[in-house]
Amino acid sequence: MAGLTNGASVTVKADEARVQTLDTKAANSLVVNANASLTANGEIVVNPNSSKAMVVLGNGRVTATAASVTGGGSAPAGAVNPPR
Repeated sequence: MAGLTNGASVTVKADEARVQTLDTKAANSLVVNANASLTANGEIVVNPNSSKAMVVLGNGRVTATAASVTGGGSAPAGAVNPPR
């Protein structure tokens, strides 16, 4: 999914057990742009220890059975389910 750009609306559904970012230092390791959604039938793991490891913008949405972010991030209220 690297390099995926957002048009009007993009939905990515991952049916594997886990969506995981690997770089331990990268800022913006997981970015969900406005009007995009990431749905995982499993866990989302964002490994970087950056203060901006995961960023959800505008009306972006992240849905998974669990979300774990090692560093920090920003997201509008209710954009990440379950809350991290």
